[in-house]
Amino acid sequence: MFENQNSIQEEIKNRLKSGNACYLSVQNLLSSSSLSKNLKIKINRKIILPVVLYGCETWLLTLREERRLGMFENRVLRKIFGPKKDEVEHAVALLVEALRYKSEGRGFDSRWCHWDFLLI
Repeated sequence: MFENQNSIQEEIKNRLKSGNACYLSVQNLLSSSSLSKNLKIKINRKIILPVVLYGCETWLLTLREERRLGMFENRVLRKIFGPKKDEVEHAVALLVEALRYKSEGRGFDSRWCHWDFLLI
């Protein structure tokens, strides 16, 4: 069991590294004032999140991993929306709730994995 959890932690770490590289490659687009927020959200959904969340259906997350994923998502959201604390905190609260729901064994729902609920 510990060996499996370690491999999941490594997978999440690698996914976050890949997501960070992807984020850095589109960072100029996300900070551009000439693009609408809706287009920036689509860039996040279609380019960055699939890289980070590939294989997430099989992950059993610890609180530490939930926080790491939340911090990554916060960074992307701050780049899109700016540092509006209330909106970002709300998005993180929704993410943590979704990940806890999944980790409590209530079943898998693809909406939680793809974080679409954060980007309404």
